[in-house]
Amino acid sequence: QLDWLKLFLSMVPPWVVVVSGVAIASVLLFVVLLNSWVVVSNGTVNAWLAVYFFRCTMALRGDLSWYTPIPSPREPYPHGGRLTLGCLPAAADRELLHSLGVTHVVPITQYGEGARLHPGAFVYHPQYAEDVRGFDLREVLEQVVDTLDGVFTAGEAHVFVHCNQGRSRSGAAV
Repeated sequence: QLDWLKLFLSMVPPWVVVVSGVAIASVLLFVVLLNSWVVVSNGTVNAWLAVYFFRCTMALRGDLSWYTPIPSPREPYPHGGRLTLGCLPAAADRELLHSLGVTHVVPITQYGEGARLHPGAFVYHPQYAEDVRGFDLREVLEQVVDTLDGVFTAGEAHVFVHCNQGRSRSGAAV
């Protein structure tokens, strides 16, 4: 079964095998460290990397349904305003947010302040929340409700609330 491998290795100089093995191990280590860095750290660069990895994963699956934000059918507050629920990659699309008329963004992610993807273009109200079993969302949900009340009471606004996939944290908040 391994005759072809033995034949191949006998034809290749030993230094090529060693260099190839080191190169493969280095790439694997880089991928593991990068993944850990994206998950553990809270920087804006990590949020953008998460957007990239998420888009790649969904594109490979052929699933683009995750990208479409879900706007509210009516103005939820008497002072006017709209509320839209979405995901991190949609939050990264500045043109999409502008086309929807978004003025404020409430990211509920593990990136905290790093989720300010377009500073200066929108007013951000980031909330730190991990998407793991056992994380208590109650305090975060109270902060989001207070933020929404403050934004809508101040006047006409369109708020985009998102987490990574637009399913659990942001859905619970809205």
